[in-house]
Amino acid sequence: PKVRAAGGAWLLTLLRAAGTSIAAQRHLPEAQRALVALLADGDSVSHEVGAKGLAALYECAKDEGAKEEIVGELVRALAQGQRANAGRSGSAFATYKELADVAAGAGQPDLVYRLLDLSAQSALWAS
Repeated sequence: PKVRAAGGAWLLTLLRAAGTSIAAQRHLPEAQRALVALLADGDSVSHEVGAKGLAALYECAKDEGAKEEIVGELVRALAQGQRANAGRSGSAFATYKELADVAAGAGQPDLVYRLLDLSAQSALWAS
C-alpha cells in the first residue's frame, strides 16, 4: 500500500501541475481508475491521496461532457467497489458510496468530488 500511495501522490502532483494539458485530458479516465483503486486500500494515507486526487482530477476536466463522463464512471466504480467489498467490515468503499449517494440525492452528482476532498482533511495535508 505504501508504494501505491506514493504512486497516487505522484499522480496527484501531475494532475495539479499539468492536468489541463491536452495529453493529460486523454488519460483522465485511467487516472481516475487508479485513484479509485487507492480508496480500496487498507491504508488511510492511500484513502486520502485517492480522495484528493479525485477532487483534483475533476477540476482538470475541461468540458462538461468529460465531467459528466467521469462523474458517471466514479459513481459506477464506487457502487461496484462497495459490492465487491461488502464482506469486509469497515470497508472504506461504503463510506465513499454514501458520499456519492448524498451528492446524487442533492441532484448534484459532481458534488461527490468536493465531498471526497473534504473527507481527506487531515494534518497530512497541512504540512
